[in-house]
Amino acid sequence: MNAIGNDIRKFERLFAALLSESGDSGGLAKLALAVRWPLPETVQVVALTGKHHGLPKFPPGVVIGIQRDIVCLILPNSELLPGALQVLAGRRVAVGPVVMRREAGRSLMWTCRLLELTSGGSPGVVHVSDYLTELLVQQDDFLIRAMAARWLNPLSRLTQKQRRWMSETLLALLGSDNATAAARSLNIHVQTLHYRKRQIEKLFGSVLDQPCARLEIVLALKGRKLLAERGDGIDSGS
Repeated sequence: MNAIGNDIRKFERLFAALLSESGDSGGLAKLALAVRWPLPETVQVVALTGKHHGLPKFPPGVVIGIQRDIVCLILPNSELLPGALQVLAGRRVAVGPVVMRREAGRSLMWTCRLLELTSGGSPGVVHVSDYLTELLVQQDDFLIRAMAARWLNPLSRLTQKQRRWMSETLLALLGSDNATAAARSLNIHVQTLHYRKRQIEKLFGSVLDQPCARLEIVLALKGRKLLAERGDGIDSGS
């Protein structure tokens, strides 16, 4: 085996060890030392679309591997992220948060799920930290349906078109600081937003004043939208 092939296999073993570390820090340290990789306390992971072969040259220190046919990077320093993203321009890329080294495998699992969740989007960068709610609610379809049945029943009285814009407006209102910000996020006039808000208040009543109910309504709306996008037979109103 030539030196290059030997180094590739060493990095493959390092990648696997980082994802499955279970306290054998000594073994991991030896693998890192063998390829002169600085063993950090924290790491950041990146998942991207495309084939492993033909990838651009990444900044020194980036460990590359494959998970479920997804190309994955492990960065020992978050300062390497801008350089890595620069050479990945034009690809769909998901970025995980900075985590303790022992959490690299779990972070990569969620980062890969985000890449799959946003697979229909155009090339660009998405961050796990911006999709925490979406990643959370997609884990159990039964609970999504249960929350939708409990909280979103008032919308069932509307037409499909009305349900769509009422759902969008309700989610914007619950996720914004004020009506102006909500209207801006929907790209509608603030007076239109106020009209829709009055209609929503008639449908839902005082339940929107309850913090716990507001949280579950947000989860139900986002979860139902995800199910609809996956074609799982739930009516999103879209």
